[in-house]
Amino acid sequence: MAVAVLIVRIALAAVFLAAALSKLASFRRTRVRVRLFGVPEALARPTAIALPVLELVIVALLVPDATARAGGLLAAVALVAFAAAVARLMVRGEAPDCNCFGLLHSSRVGPAMLVRNLVLAALGAVVAATGPGTGLGVAFAAWAVLVGVAALGVVAAATLRDRAQSRRHPASVGKSATD
Repeated sequence: MAVAVLIVRIALAAVFLAAALSKLASFRRTRVRVRLFGVPEALARPTAIALPVLELVIVALLVPDATARAGGLLAAVALVAFAAAVARLMVRGEAPDCNCFGLLHSSRVGPAMLVRNLVLAALGAVVAATGPGTGLGVAFAAWAVLVGVAALGVVAAATLRDRAQSRRHPASVGKSATD
């Protein structure tokens, strides 16, 4: 069980890291998407900043053994809140793109997204309830650095692509192919 919890921690941290970095790399798009989720215009910019910051805090809490339970709990709470926002939009018959992973991946709000968020929330709750699992140790630190460098490379590539697109088609910034 301890190894399984460690794998869950690593997976959750990777999901939140990818989501946060890609949202930061496509900030304008993130801001547009939070508006589509019903956030008032006056709060769109602060929310577009707060979301990836929250996701990075979750990552920072999930990695150390001493704070893994808090990271799992915060991940579960955030994912339940995301699921509630998705459910609200579904009830209203709205299906905007989520921008969940910024330029890396975006999909329309729907049942699959709701289930994904609830499954990830359950995994966060497992970490919160059971503790850190097996210790991460030095080998994980090396692995984390490699994953971090790879994530930054992906975000840098996405940012360059977004900037190139905005130079070619300024009106399309923040829009997906399905808008």
